[in-house]
Amino acid sequence: MPNKCKHVTNLGGNTYECHREEYQNGRCVFHMGDLRQVMGKLKDALRAELRDDKGDEIDLRQLTLQSISDVFEDAITNKKVVFDGSAFNVRVDFKGTKFLKGCSFADCDFGHGATWERCEFGNELSLTHRHSGGPLKLVNCTYKSGVRIKSGTSNSPFYFLGRDFKGDFDCSDTTIHAITIKNSTFRDLVTFEGSTISQLFELNDVTFKAGLDLRANGFPKTSYFRGVTFLGKASFSKDAFLKIPLTFENCTLHGLELSDLPILDRTVDTKFDDCEWPHNYRKPWGDRQNHWSRNIIADEREKKRDKHILRLYRWLHNYYYNKSEFKLASSFYVSFMVMKRRLEKRNPGAWLIDMFYSITSRYGESVWRPLLALVFLWLAVPGLLLTVGASLSDGQGYWSNMLLNLQFSTLARFGKYAPPPDSVSGTILFFESILNGLLLVFLGLGIRRTFAPKRPLTERD
Repeated sequence: MPNKCKHVTNLGGNTYECHREEYQNGRCVFHMGDLRQVMGKLKDALRAELRDDKGDEIDLRQLTLQSISDVFEDAITNKKVVFDGSAFNVRVDFKGTKFLKGCSFADCDFGHGATWERCEFGNELSLTHRHSGGPLKLVNCTYKSGVRIKSGTSNSPFYFLGRDFKGDFDCSDTTIHAITIKNSTFRDLVTFEGSTISQLFELNDVTFKAGLDLRANGFPKTSYFRGVTFLGKASFSKDAFLKIPLTFENCTLHGLELSDLPILDRTVDTKFDDCEWPHNYRKPWGDRQNHWSRNIIADEREKKRDKHILRLYRWLHNYYYNKSEFKLASSFYVSFMVMKRRLEKRNPGAWLIDMFYSITSRYGESVWRPLLALVFLWLAVPGLLLTVGASLSDGQGYWSNMLLNLQFSTLARFGKYAPPPDSVSGTILFFESILNGLLLVFLGLGIRRTFAPKRPLTERD
């Protein structure tokens, strides 16, 4: 029976015995000290371990490795590959490697950087390295169980380019020089909580389906959000973003909590260029469904939040007004008015008129809504009167009587038939006259807001 390697690795307070066969002087080929003398044999042994089914782990801890890129190219292994504590003296490239049980690069030293291209990680990828002398690039890889990043003294950038991420992307409580993520989709939570990014933070054509946590301790002045789709909740550190320029370009902001956006009380500009806002931030329906179906006056915590959102709506209206994007400015004006009315104490009558004003006129922002409502009312009331028994005028048809109704819509009269005030027809005409009056007022307000000089909202609005 061949002797076993006597080498014991001490790493992170743990000891790991080597179970490989002895090669020379009580050591296996992996633990010969100067691996340059046995690199050929080491590669042959490593290829054999990648292919066989013995054990569930390939132990490459605390080694000083030369070029092993050719060994891992297009390799498939059902074992977890552990490089913890190892140093790579040359640039290492993993191309087409399938780590079906995952791999770990904890506390590694990438002297000249590393690239993972078209790799597959069946379990979590751990990149908690201590140093890198070159960029770390992950290109078109497949991630099935998450990524854990913890950078040491590295001044090199991370690049995550392409593909679908499954599992949490954990980049919390670490220091990163720069990170660029492009053409990627994250299905689970992405977190940078407690981290410091010193040089560059770039997101380009990235989709976050579950959420993004940017409650970091520090972000660089060079931060870009381009083509980013927020489908889950996104949390921003207001302190970290307080003094850095912030640009959202061609972003879809559906999952954002508006109150979490670092917009107010900033000393530098925030820009939104060609962004798609969530439905309930542009129109009143979302707020009405959420708030008007219950008590008007919410508790103190919600009132404080709503006042903050009111300020955000005012800021967004003025932002798009100053950019001459009046359609979006109008949408945020409507949302501003909805939230403002929500915070006011109103009696039921005022609440009903305000709701009617919002639905039929969008707080004076629409001319077509009250006009179409008037046309519908004038067309519908004659037919309604006929159904309750109102007589026709001199045998005239429906359309002739409809024209009479247009002429005398504010009077309790239908042709030559003058119903008593307490009759059903009289009641219908009474309410029609009230609605006509309100709609005509709303139409006038809409025309006035359409053609009057625009102005931004102030703190007094």
